[in-house]
Amino acid sequence: MHFINLIKHIIITKKHKIMRLFVSFVVSLQKIALINMFRKGKNTFIIISIFGLLATFVSQGIWLFQSFTFTASELRIQINEEFNVALFKEAEIRACSALTSITISDVNEETPNITVFNDELYKRTKTRPNLNIIDSILCTGNTFNYNIHYIKNGKIISNSSNRTFLFPITTDTIYTRRDKSEGVYLELANPYSVFFEKMGLIMFINIIMLVITISCIVKQLNNIRIQRKTMQLRKDFTYAMVHDMKSPLSTITIGANALGYEKVASNADMREKYTRIMKDEAQHLFALVNKVLTISKLEEGKLEMNKVNVDIAPMVESIEEKFSTYPGKDIHFTNNFAAETVYADAEYLSEALSNLVDNAVKYSRKDVTIEIEISSRDTGSGVEIRVRDNGMGISKKDQKVIFDKFERASALGRTFKHNGPAGFGLGLSYVMQVIEAHGGIVGVDSEVGQYTEFTILLPNENVEETA
Repeated sequence: MHFINLIKHIIITKKHKIMRLFVSFVVSLQKIALINMFRKGKNTFIIISIFGLLATFVSQGIWLFQSFTFTASELRIQINEEFNVALFKEAEIRACSALTSITISDVNEETPNITVFNDELYKRTKTRPNLNIIDSILCTGNTFNYNIHYIKNGKIISNSSNRTFLFPITTDTIYTRRDKSEGVYLELANPYSVFFEKMGLIMFINIIMLVITISCIVKQLNNIRIQRKTMQLRKDFTYAMVHDMKSPLSTITIGANALGYEKVASNADMREKYTRIMKDEAQHLFALVNKVLTISKLEEGKLEMNKVNVDIAPMVESIEEKFSTYPGKDIHFTNNFAAETVYADAEYLSEALSNLVDNAVKYSRKDVTIEIEISSRDTGSGVEIRVRDNGMGISKKDQKVIFDKFERASALGRTFKHNGPAGFGLGLSYVMQVIEAHGGIVGVDSEVGQYTEFTILLPNENVEETA
């Protein structure tokens, strides 16, 4: 009990100091959190942010408790004064009804010693304070619920009512006998309405500030999560990009070194073979760089499309010819072109379809003939092109993010865990952005271990002009 009273004393007398300490404490926590975030990652930041948030809640709780205590203390002083006046008026009424003459000071003057007055009145009239009369006096202009208790030798012997209150405010005991054997006190129902009337606006502003603080911390945590994901994607991108570029560079280096040997240089067939390989690998590097640049232009809205009616069959057959000699893969193509032309930029659409075929080849199952079916049909408002394969498939979860830039490595890692093809995840992002730049849409349907089917829908020229 002494400990609780000590805490109350500290809260009431040191409120400004406590609030300053808590504010500086929370600020210090945030500074430490930011330092540790960059040193150790987000876990320390989350822990310290939560701790800081708890400190904020505690400081707000202390502030509310202190405010309520202060309001209750003010009300207690007011009720004590009113209770003293009511008790004196009741004693005056008893004295006037029982005695023929008595000297009583005016109520508005300095209040006499009520204990001495009641003790003398008891000796002459043998009457005690009437709680009902005191109650009726207090009721005038008072809207609070209360109960008056009369005590004798520390025990309650009568009440003004049978009401009981949770956490009431209690007035000082006013003794009616000089020996303090009898007295009267009042219990007031906890004045929540008064507190909210006086502190309601401040509490509302405080809650708004608390919500803003919590929102900022949540936003910080979300930004950290995004930053960490971006950093991881950049690492994956750098690693995969180096891996993709290292292979053709190594091949070009080997070819250049081979051409330096007299035996190779003097053999026309071998010289042509190595030259062709070097050109192909250089073209592969050029395609990678061009893909990155194209995506950057698409994202900035600087890429211009030269759209015309493109013959689908020749474009697809050119792509299939490029992949038909893919080393170590047995590939079989099936074409079904119900729609013969599509309104698009031939270069970018060809590259997008090439990316889909490349995915089908790369993510094929081992020791299985790769079956790739490319079809087209007229939908009335546009042309639909489908690319379907019998490869590894894509999980439902990864289908939601497979078109995001740099997502390929992480998505495949979740779906297949091991032995996934290398790459830095630009292919499907390129496809999506190119198709969207055409005003079209692209979707995917897949079952893991069964098939993957990409669907491209491009609008007709007249539909695009109307839109």
